[in-house]
Amino acid sequence: MSVVDDLGTYLSAGSTRLTKGVTLFGHILPVSTGNSHVSGTLPIVALVEELSLPPIGKFVPSAGGLPAFQKNVVRVLCRSTHGAGAEPDPRPSRGLIDNVWNLVESYPPNSTVSGGSEGPMTLETFGSPAIMNRDNNGRQIWTFTLQATVIPSTST
Repeated sequence: MSVVDDLGTYLSAGSTRLTKGVTLFGHILPVSTGNSHVSGTLPIVALVEELSLPPIGKFVPSAGGLPAFQKNVVRVLCRSTHGAGAEPDPRPSRGLIDNVWNLVESYPPNSTVSGGSEGPMTLETFGSPAIMNRDNNGRQIWTFTLQATVIPSTST
């Protein structure tokens, strides 16, 4: 398990528009909607862990030698779908990435994701969602970046 997995669990529980493996993916943005599990009619969200700082602080013997805390950086991506006439329609994806951003912004500080494995974390966003680019099919890809400060759980 990872921060991406815990974040995916939190987001899918908090939004009726996100379902793991259908409209929400961890670690990769599916290239094609040809996969029968990937929605071809709804925007797709992906959580991709980026280069992060190494664990910070001295190792805590009482916590099984785990670091005091770590800061993980996650890029949130949202790809649009094709609208009427096969033209890309940015509106559903813009609404969805805003929904995800609002869920991240409302995450209670130092909380543990129900069913998660990483321990208490705090989420911070770096700016609001913005368009990043287009894929090879002309669909827009929206993005924002967040940082998850995690106090590692002793059960991992």
